[in-house]
Amino acid sequence: MLTFQELLKQAQAKVGPEAQKAAEELAKVRTEAAKIEEKIATLQKELAEKRSRIRELEAVANQAIRQAIQAAQLLGIEIPEEYYMSAKKVSNNGNGQRSKGKYYWESPGLAPFQAEVSRAMWRLSHGSGGSAGKNGEGVLTVEEFWSLVGRHEDSIALGEKITVTLPNGRRVTFQKIEE
Repeated sequence: MLTFQELLKQAQAKVGPEAQKAAEELAKVRTEAAKIEEKIATLQKELAEKRSRIRELEAVANQAIRQAIQAAQLLGIEIPEEYYMSAKKVSNNGNGQRSKGKYYWESPGLAPFQAEVSRAMWRLSHGSGGSAGKNGEGVLTVEEFWSLVGRHEDSIALGEKITVTLPNGRRVTFQKIEE
């Protein structure tokens, strides 16, 4: 009886040495790609740590500004505009912008994005049969998502990538990029 390995050898002989060269080059490229993916994960983890540290330092540095503004308001002292604006930004999530979320999401057919689990589920899980959604459209809840992943959110390490298939068939890879 003919085996697959024998068929493969016959096919390789028919295609010629190009098939062997292509297989060898493919192995090299896959190895290089794995190294690059590992480096990307490391860099994203480092970036997330630096962003977190920046927020911590901004909060501490701007605490003095907020206290000085409060004292100046009580004493009727004029507050320079740049300090007033700085304190306003601090009270609005540290940088004047809405938080984008602590996970990086990728799914075939969609542009990658950054979001919390709840916002990502609204975007990714329509038709999944979950319990959320004002019209019962089946968006997974945060609890349903973590149950599907089979892990608790606190057990996910910074920079760790996890791939899961949602009940609607969508394959999703997410990575924790902030604590």
